[in-house]
Amino acid sequence: MKDKNSSSGFFSKDNDLRNRILFTILILSIYRLGTYIPLPGIDSQSLQTLMESNQKGLLGMFNVFSGGAVKRMAIFALGIMPYISSAIIIQLLIYYLITAKRPLLIPYSGASTT
Repeated sequence: MKDKNSSSGFFSKDNDLRNRILFTILILSIYRLGTYIPLPGIDSQSLQTLMESNQKGLLGMFNVFSGGAVKRMAIFALGIMPYISSAIIIQLLIYYLITAKRPLLIPYSGASTT
């Protein structure tokens, strides 16, 4: 009798490994495509001169690690910072809205007229 955990090859019947590999390839290809979408409002000539002058410095190292996205100033060169900034803004707005509504929820406890 065969054991349920035994696989007949590299890609087993449940296709778990195959699905994970395909998902990884899909995510990497989406990232690579995103490194070619430029940010709007960036002067390409100024960026080119900046990258040429700082090619061996910190900016050049960031460019290497991002796969050239910094040199093209692509959308994915921003990294996770837009997500973090928007999360902070949303949390501050929620706190403000809750504290702004609080006086409206507390009943008036002034002098009663009888």
